[in-house]
Amino acid sequence: MPACSESKCLQSGLWPCRWYRGVAKILGLGLATTVGILNALWYELRAVRAQPSERIEHLEAP
Repeated sequence: MPACSESKCLQSGLWPCRWYRGVAKILGLGLATTVGILNALWYELRAVRAQPSERIEHLEAP
């Protein structure tokens, strides 16, 4: 496959030379999703810990 120049990519409307943009978007979306899920779990756990202790069922360790 011949080397691709940026001007040739721009003229063709395709971005085969810029494949890393797609990879960065996929990785960024995964990172944003992970942070969002961890954030939701963190706030959920904080709400559980804020409950009065008499309402929390204590489980014995096996």
